[in-house]
Amino acid sequence: MDFEDLIETLSNGSANAVTTLESNVAEWNAIKEYLYVETPAEQALRGELDRNLKTPRVIFVCGTSGDGKSELFPHIHSMY
Repeated sequence: MDFEDLIETLSNGSANAVTTLESNVAEWNAIKEYLYVETPAEQALRGELDRNLKTPRVIFVCGTSGDGKSELFPHIHSMY
């Protein structure tokens, strides 16, 4: 596999790696939901939201690539 083929493969797969609120592919979403593991960061964020839900705030979720930040938001959104 040459470099261009590798990049093409990665770019096609990356679109399926992240769930957004507009994602509507039931099969992918079901697999991701089955494989999802709640992290300490998610527990902390949910705790912060529960304590301060009525207070307007900005909460920064920071981390490196692949930490699961994008997967965190659909789960949080579905709970509130």
